[in-house]
Amino acid sequence: MAKIALLGAGKTGGRVLEVETKHTIEKFDENNPPSLEKLKNFDGAISFLPGPALLGYIDMIIEAKLHLASGSTGMEWPDDIDSRLKDARLSWISASNFAIGMNLVKAMIKSLGKAPEIFEDYTYTLHEIHHKDKKDAPSGTALSWQNWLGQSVKFEDERIGDTVGDHKLTLDTEYESMVVQHIAKDRKIFAKGALYTMDMLVNGEVETGFHQLSDIMASKLKLNNQ
Repeated sequence: MAKIALLGAGKTGGRVLEVETKHTIEKFDENNPPSLEKLKNFDGAISFLPGPALLGYIDMIIEAKLHLASGSTGMEWPDDIDSRLKDARLSWISASNFAIGMNLVKAMIKSLGKAPEIFEDYTYTLHEIHHKDKKDAPSGTALSWQNWLGQSVKFEDERIGDTVGDHKLTLDTEYESMVVQHIAKDRKIFAKGALYTMDMLVNGEVETGFHQLSDIMASKLKLNNQ
């Protein structure tokens, strides 16, 4: 059992407190702001803060010697983050989407990326739907899908109600269409994924340094040849 600091307890982060876990979790927010002295008492941290907010805490988290599972998006990690973490003997994992099933979807998307090898005329469209308060478009997940595909994509986005997340990639050719779709039914899916990731970190299953969850899971699921 580990003691975990939760940074960011909004629409998604708040679900971490609702999921059954063996770990002890303490929420940090405007009413209980994180500090170096407080964080030193924890084994790891889960972040669902907006990207720019997390950037302001990176030095503190490293100095507190915490492993980190980050679901923060809309940010660019510092160029030296991997070397800094290795020097500190820490392991951090970043994910644009903590849904564990997304790692199976990655293999499917990489297969669709082979279209140029067999089709002359084709188009890719990625349609995503999120809740009305989501600011970034395309989302971090949509950008990850394009990266996994390795091809140019036409993005379409909708922001409707309290939609958790619906991503659909369509490959259109002259005579056929192929679709890969992932629908998140409940935000607890991201909370469970973040806790699954934290388990790997605190159990020492991840090498020191900075990692993407999709790469860790590809190795775990033996999808590295995809």
